[in-house]
Amino acid sequence: MKLRVEEEALNDVESAYLFFANRSFEYADYFRSCLREDLKSLVIANGFHPIKFGYHYAFSKKFRTTIYYSIDNDLLQVVAILDQRFSVTRTRETLKIRQK
Repeated sequence: MKLRVEEEALNDVESAYLFFANRSFEYADYFRSCLREDLKSLVIANGFHPIKFGYHYAFSKKFRTTIYYSIDNDLLQVVAILDQRFSVTRTRETLKIRQK
């Protein structure tokens, strides 16, 4: 299975990275490293996660982050990587905007 992380999802990661970098660059690097591992594990466990707002979703193992993705044939497409502390309304609207 191929993994594609959409530009908007990369922007989500960058925003979170900058948030953590304001506190500690080491912590920000740790965040990014953990997220890479979470994305790798999606390729193995794809499709087994529940669906919410039209996307499969998986929680990061180390951070309060949710990865929203879709599967199309042999392509796992990550559309958003959002902080779990966002309101449900904000999450729903973000995902609605990103639907293609």
